[in-house]
Amino acid sequence: MDELKQYIYKLVARLLPDIEVIDITAYVDDFSYSIEFWVTINGNKMQCFEMVDHGILKENDVNSLNQSIAKFIRQLPNYKKDRLNKITLTIKK
Repeated sequence: MDELKQYIYKLVARLLPDIEVIDITAYVDDFSYSIEFWVTINGNKMQCFEMVDHGILKENDVNSLNQSIAKFIRQLPNYKKDRLNKITLTIKK
């Protein structure tokens, strides 16, 4: 598992320890980001904000997690400054 996948897995697993799969799409540039992830637990797949709506996660936790992921992506050696960086990953336990 590469560095970014490990980082994301550890962050999400702190909030949802029973995760089986994480699917994540991130759009990150120098000043903004849009990150959305889906988690599979016990064969059920849910989107991050759907989990907020159902009380599984707190919105502040999702926002903080996404902010941390964006900061991490910006520090990667293959991050392209002055451009929109798109990352799509599937992370399995």
